[in-house]
Amino acid sequence: MIQFFHYKGHVSTKECGEIIDNLKYKVFNWFICAYIGSKSSLSLRSTPSSRNQKISRVSSKHSSQFANAKIEQSFTLGNRCVVLSNFSQETLKVSTNPAYVNTIEHVVQSVCCTIFVNAVNEYDFLMEVFGMDAEVATTEVYRTFSLTLDITKVMFDQMLFECHDLIGLLISLSIVKRCQTLFKFKSFNRLERQFYEFFQSFWLKFHSTVLSHIQKISEYTPIYTVSFDECHLVTKRVSGVLAAIYAVLPDFEPNKLLMTFTQFIQEWENFILIQASIFDIRKEQLVYEIVNYNMVLSILSAQTHIPLVAERINIPVIYQDSSKLCSDLVKELNKRYKNMINQVCLEELAPFFERLISFTNCFTGTSNTNEDEIMELSNHFAATWKNSLMVVAVDIKKLFAPSYIDQEIKEVCMSMLIDYYRKFVGILSNHYPVMYSKLVSKDKIVDIHQILVEIKKYR
Repeated sequence: MIQFFHYKGHVSTKECGEIIDNLKYKVFNWFICAYIGSKSSLSLRSTPSSRNQKISRVSSKHSSQFANAKIEQSFTLGNRCVVLSNFSQETLKVSTNPAYVNTIEHVVQSVCCTIFVNAVNEYDFLMEVFGMDAEVATTEVYRTFSLTLDITKVMFDQMLFECHDLIGLLISLSIVKRCQTLFKFKSFNRLERQFYEFFQSFWLKFHSTVLSHIQKISEYTPIYTVSFDECHLVTKRVSGVLAAIYAVLPDFEPNKLLMTFTQFIQEWENFILIQASIFDIRKEQLVYEIVNYNMVLSILSAQTHIPLVAERINIPVIYQDSSKLCSDLVKELNKRYKNMINQVCLEELAPFFERLISFTNCFTGTSNTNEDEIMELSNHFAATWKNSLMVVAVDIKKLFAPSYIDQEIKEVCMSMLIDYYRKFVGILSNHYPVMYSKLVSKDKIVDIHQILVEIKKYR
């Protein structure tokens, strides 16, 4: 109100000008200082053990293959991206009074929202009440918030110095980036540049922390006491970080976060190969790799991209290339995972159906194979397939039951067996019609439907 009278010429004293400055600068800055002061002491994030407990909670909304597994210390992303989701949905309406949670992302979200919401309100006030043009109004807004931004920078620097929480840093980095994008959308160029400086500070800290984590993975000594059917602790930690990166990756240029994502995956894959090599049996190596890959892919599939959406603003993906390249990378990871499953299924089927598999794979289309051998092969399959199927199902359950993925492996294994036998029957009917007729008349050709009915018993 005093400011209104001042602009209208009713009050023109020097004291009134000072009062106006106090209203426009100090009141808000005192508020933000008090707010920051109450939060800055929380940036120490308590002890590492309690911090790990916070990030180990898996979101109940995530429907992964590990949803029923009781993994106490999975170190996954959990509910922490709710901060980012809330920020994204209604940025212009989001509450600046956060829940009192001791995490860096909550503090960053609260400060960024406070500055953004008040800057927009101040700009609208200057435009509507005093009729300022856009350029003058934005300059006035920046002058109003300049001291606040300086204080915020000091607070952020202190928080970054004390913080080594990689996921917290990443979510905070994305919040700053999104806020910078919103300022750019509103044409608040000077505020946008200031938030770009904040972004650079967060990025330097995040990047150095990432390199430190990658270095630790590369220096990790293989543990010889680990079981081949258990997921490694490093995988549990990495899966949470990768999921967090995957959620916010479209916010960043491909040459930034995607490179970090790729480095993390490559270093982790090398680590898993080295760790798997401690097992002498090839099947155990495959089981170990499958269990660890399944953890990472399950967490990634449960975590979707969190788009930037705000009132009057809809930016589903800031950098389309980043999203596409990331999806391609995950597809390649999933392809390697499927190849491992196929290998372990062949290892399971080989003791019982090796001759059948070899015959179908090596058949060249000519009927020069000994018919007696083919007859014996068909008779052997018809006599033993049920018992063999039962043994394979039991063995897979023993191998993968602790990781809750035995059902997936069994389905792939049974499907593979059906495919091989269907090819075998096709070869007989097309290239050995006389022998095929004899086998059918003697009930030595097993009906595919009969195999499917038997498979249902093991689901």
